[in-house]
Amino acid sequence: MNKITVLGSMNLDTTIRTERLPKPGETLHSKEMFTGGGGKGANQAIAAARNGGQVSFIGALGDDMYAKMILELLEEDDINIQGIKQLKDTRTGSAYVMVDDKGENSIVIHGGANMKLSERHINEVSRLIVESDIVVAQLETNLSSIEGDLKLLKRQM
Repeated sequence: MNKITVLGSMNLDTTIRTERLPKPGETLHSKEMFTGGGGKGANQAIAAARNGGQVSFIGALGDDMYAKMILELLEEDDINIQGIKQLKDTRTGSAYVMVDDKGENSIVIHGGANMKLSERHINEVSRLIVESDIVVAQLETNLSSIEGDLKLLKRQM
């Protein structure tokens, strides 16, 4: 079984379905609205776990009610959440997705805690990276955290 560490983003996604996307300044009524876990990092971690990987996650969440929901979603797929830091006075990342009947979408992301993931935090949980067979990162956290991850990997090679 591959040991995989994902360094990445976690968001609460709010999806709104409309007949068509609104024009600038226009107000439309939605057909449906729902929320769920998201973020490229969380999605990749869940996919890897569901395909047999032993997955650990490194990331940051806020200290709000959405963080608990996202942690529970990751734990449902047996993802090791020891590398996730909850930051005080910070909102969990969120995405607002509009999808029309043709499947076209527009997305606005508020990075929140994802953008406050630090190289220091990466160093604190570096054993997760060092013990991994595969490390995955996206560009939805601040770039210094990804650079720190890559520096750590380079030193281990």
